[in-house]
Amino acid sequence: MQDICEVVQLANGSHLSDDFWGNATPLLERLGRRLDLTPVQTMLFAVLIELSDDRKIVLKQLAEFLGCRKVELLNHAADFEELIRRQLIRRRRSGSAEPDTYRIPKMVLEALQAGKKFTPPPICGLTIDQFFVRLGKLISYTSQQEMSQTELAEELQQLIDRNQQLEFCCRFREIAQSLHIWDTLVFAQCCNLYVNNRDDHIGWHDIEVLFDDEWAARCEKDALLARYSELFDLNILENAPDSGMFGNREAFRLTDKAKTTLFSEILIQLQAPRNRKELIIASSLTPKKLWFNPGEQAKIDRLGLLLEAERFNAVRQQLWQNGMRQGFACLFYGSPGTGKTESVYQLARQSGRDIMQVDISETKSMWFGESEKRLKEIFDRYRGYVRDCDPAPILLFNEADAVLGRRRTTMGGSLDQTENAMQNILLQEIERLDGILIATTNLTQNLDQAFERRFLYKIKFCRPTFETRRAIWQTMLPSLKITEVEELSRMFDLSGGQIENVIRKYTADYLLTMESDAEQDASLLDNLYLYCREELHYDSASRKRIGY
Repeated sequence: MQDICEVVQLANGSHLSDDFWGNATPLLERLGRRLDLTPVQTMLFAVLIELSDDRKIVLKQLAEFLGCRKVELLNHAADFEELIRRQLIRRRRSGSAEPDTYRIPKMVLEALQAGKKFTPPPICGLTIDQFFVRLGKLISYTSQQEMSQTELAEELQQLIDRNQQLEFCCRFREIAQSLHIWDTLVFAQCCNLYVNNRDDHIGWHDIEVLFDDEWAARCEKDALLARYSELFDLNILENAPDSGMFGNREAFRLTDKAKTTLFSEILIQLQAPRNRKELIIASSLTPKKLWFNPGEQAKIDRLGLLLEAERFNAVRQQLWQNGMRQGFACLFYGSPGTGKTESVYQLARQSGRDIMQVDISETKSMWFGESEKRLKEIFDRYRGYVRDCDPAPILLFNEADAVLGRRRTTMGGSLDQTENAMQNILLQEIERLDGILIATTNLTQNLDQAFERRFLYKIKFCRPTFETRRAIWQTMLPSLKITEVEELSRMFDLSGGQIENVIRKYTADYLLTMESDAEQDASLLDNLYLYCREELHYDSASRKRIGY
């Protein structure tokens, strides 16, 4: 790691000049021999590690760190591809006007911290359990847009071919020889969901994540809905029933014949059709101390009491007896970094309620009418969890700005129609809610009045006061002197999230130096003030961009 730190220091603001390459090349070559990378690849890898706190690094960030133009980095596209091929970095394809993003996988960072060269996990000679763990990861990379459908097809073929000692892989390859590659991907996903999630009711939303090509996705959807896919002809797939004996043309499952052929090595006991893997389990949430202004704290504490199972059930019973709606819709709104999402996590942990977390932006689809269907599916799944789980989980709509703004009175196009339709669906679902919905938003105004009326609890998260900031600084960084705490709290109007960012950077600096003397301590303190100013500058710039 020391060599990586030196590379980062040399590269920062270097403009990738000849002087930089002259000074850094011996170091890059030495480090590159250990990592089996070229000097350019080593430099890019080291800088990406430095920026790895951000899981969505864009080339612009990299260029700004290096002090060069973005086009210079585009010249090194082949080096990025090699780092991706070696699984040292992962790329998320945006599929839109937004730029691709990069991240360093956790396994890579752990290997480096242990002083070891990262070696990708083996894909041959796997047990059946190891095979399905690997298959699940491959498909998750694709659903997260970190792997293209073409790359998934190639990785899948290698995984199947190199594990022919498994009965499943032999049978899968025999069947796949008669399938189009798109059908093969769908086949693999159905097997993955059946084994890993015990899911025997697969919708289009489970399948479309495999495709980054719009035309391919449309063709495959048409083939499945019309039942002229080879998967139906070969008696591999059938329509899954919604209720009763009739099949739902938009839901699928493996046939009994396919299950018998494929899964002789695996004992699968189907659980409830709900895939609880999409829930954040309450017991997995880490306790975290949060600081709020007194008024906010009182409201959060009151909501926490309500969510306790015994009180919650008693209140619901009373509402039912009075002929009132029994669902609770809550709105957490305010500036970024004020603890809205983390408050939901802590309320869930304290009340023992799992969380079904939804990113509204991910419900939007390229297909007309599909976004509305996805939103309805979310509430359908949540109703199933409310029925099956005790206590009822929390449905968290995180960063729901896109659907909580004022509805458009004039329609400018299909996008406006879709947004209004989604808002209407959300309003209807809140009306019939039988559970707990918490929506978080950065909107402090421009909230549609219809939503204001339907949210029973509305808590505004304000930026912390001087006293609250002082408490945060004292608790999170107890090594500070009282005078320093007072000065930082007075000078910098930071949110709790911003203060945490500053302290994380400060802690990283301290761990990198690992020395303590008066001069070093003064330098670290200077950095602390610098990071505070950077957070304020970023916050100011972000606010100016709102409303474009």
